[in-house]
Amino acid sequence: MKVIFEARSTNGRWGMAIVGPDGTKLPAQGSLSNIGTVAGLPENHHFINAERITKMRRGTYLINTARGELVDTVAMLAALKSGQLAGAGLDVLEEERSLKAGADTTLSAEASQHVAANKELMQMPNVVITPHVAFDSREASKDIQEISAGNIVAFLEGKPTNVV
Repeated sequence: MKVIFEARSTNGRWGMAIVGPDGTKLPAQGSLSNIGTVAGLPENHHFINAERITKMRRGTYLINTARGELVDTVAMLAALKSGQLAGAGLDVLEEERSLKAGADTTLSAEASQHVAANKELMQMPNVVITPHVAFDSREASKDIQEISAGNIVAFLEGKPTNVV
């Protein structure tokens, strides 16, 4: 069993150690990279980028249940097409709010690239996208409450939003 561990040290820098069950360091041969509970802070934006993906073992599966912006979507798509990544399991997507049908937001060129890449990911047989069910956080609960309250107010004003 190989465990790949990546964490921020007390000095705020990221480091990577690959260790076995007995604590000894191993070569970079993991076949699964899982991003679990990492905060969506500006310094974590595109933490998994093209450079880091190329350091992963060819054929790795990337799992992201944390935040969409932690993974550079365009780099992940390129890695999936080249075979560097064998597949991906995604509970979150970069710019996922912009994917909503009828989203009336003006996107930057970079955000537009991510949305286009997401749409392509959705068609790939080696990518599984779940309906953002691993979101259970204070921030998500707050967003749900605010959006729900806004929906009620909009409905009462005769301007329903987020209609299904």
